[in-house]
Amino acid sequence: MNKRFSKILRTILILVITGVLIFFAFQGIELDELIQDLSEANYWWVLWTVLLGWFAYVARGLRWLILIDAMGYKANTWRSIHAVSIGYFTNLLVPRAGEIARCTSLSQTDDIPVDKLFGTVIVERVIDFIILGLFILTALIVQFDNIMGFFTAVGEARSTGSSGGGISTLLLYLAGIGVLVLVLFWVFRKRLMATVLFEKVRGFILGVFDGMKTVYKMKRKGAFIGYTLIIWFTYFGMIYYNFFSLPNFDVLGIGDGITMTVIGGLGMVVPSQGGIGSYHLAVSYGMTVLGSSYGLEDILNKQSGLTYATLVHTSQTLMSLVAGSIALFALYLARTRKNRSSE
Repeated sequence: MNKRFSKILRTILILVITGVLIFFAFQGIELDELIQDLSEANYWWVLWTVLLGWFAYVARGLRWLILIDAMGYKANTWRSIHAVSIGYFTNLLVPRAGEIARCTSLSQTDDIPVDKLFGTVIVERVIDFIILGLFILTALIVQFDNIMGFFTAVGEARSTGSSGGGISTLLLYLAGIGVLVLVLFWVFRKRLMATVLFEKVRGFILGVFDGMKTVYKMKRKGAFIGYTLIIWFTYFGMIYYNFFSLPNFDVLGIGDGITMTVIGGLGMVVPSQGGIGSYHLAVSYGMTVLGSSYGLEDILNKQSGLTYATLVHTSQTLMSLVAGSIALFALYLARTRKNRSSE
């Protein structure tokens, strides 16, 4: 009962966070203007980015097969891709449940233990965080002022990147919290190490290391790296090519695309329902900073940034719903055939 209550409470908390983020994202926005701008978008470019989003699912499914093979199991290619689609589909409906749904779906059709599959997903997450870190590093190198301006804008909760006080204060707070956590852990380390939570965290970390070992056992390391690069190129492409879908956004270049990929990725990390609200708020702040940096405040501001974020997020969400629905039907047929053959 406590476990069920905890899940319900977590879901409610995420929905509340989502609602608050949506409120702040759309605060002061002219909805009529937003709808008008969306009606003037070039949807051929949007369609291309939707295809890129689906290619990312395919690449994820193919990359997953390599990790599964490294553990000594075999899975069907299309069922692996469909399971990935179901994971993203589920995340839109139930917060943070996508990984479980993805692993359960493939386990039911290909007889692979769920815990083994979940271990590979953890490995994927670690690798993707490393790649995101490389994107952040690249963005800091090529557009340091814009990245710092974004954090300043968020820290000061206003739409300018002109002052550096916000980021300094934010870093001081983070450093202080980090030191406090380390001190408390050291003081209460014996009690903490005896708790169930510590054992779970310890088990999780060990599981990550065990999972990372499978990377060294892979027979197709080159293909794994290739699929990883394809995944992140598609993420970048979904951001960059949508610059051409809206009027005036074509003034932005590849460096800006990298910056917005990082900012959008950070927005998706926030525990909101399918990135709703958090993505919109992050991207609108990012566009405001770019506008301020280039002296294009009339073109790139919170209003146009939110239009852009809405276009990108909505198109990818619709793709996830369609791909997920097809995947659910395909895996339902696969389970039905499997059950009939076993009778």
